[in-house]
Amino acid sequence: PDTSGDHSASTSFTIKVKNVNDNTPVFEKPSYSASIIDTIKNGNSVGSVKATDADGDNVVYTIASGNTGNVFSIDGNTGVVKKVNPICAGSVNEYMLVIKATDSGLNPRSAQVIFTIAVTADNAFTPIFTPNSKTTTVYEGLPEGSFVTRVEATDADCTSSIDYT
Repeated sequence: PDTSGDHSASTSFTIKVKNVNDNTPVFEKPSYSASIIDTIKNGNSVGSVKATDADGDNVVYTIASGNTGNVFSIDGNTGVVKKVNPICAGSVNEYMLVIKATDSGLNPRSAQVIFTIAVTADNAFTPIFTPNSKTTTVYEGLPEGSFVTRVEATDADCTSSIDYT
């Protein structure tokens, strides 16, 4: 045994600092907006949102509210918003989606932002007369404004309103 009176020992150890998740995700913009036509194809991107977390946690995106008819979806990892169901500017001409960003930390924190999507009618279809051809006989001397015949047309646009002139 050592009798000199000096005794010492050493060891090494690792200290791990655990993130307490004290930061809420922050969106890059205070609000987001996009304009689309009602004939945009399902699966097409409308726009995207982006949030970061100062704790370094991953952020997951969801649509919290405002998605009437489940017209839109959001990629939880990228924040890309896509149209996934039919829309009609005659029914709803604006959506105000509340997008939520939630971090992956212990006791998750979240933030929300408004994504406004304006929808305009495309008027992509031409009216079609039914039948497409009609013959009518009009007798000479018929007073002006008299009923002669009836025609009917249809329009495949969701906001169809046909004016006959």
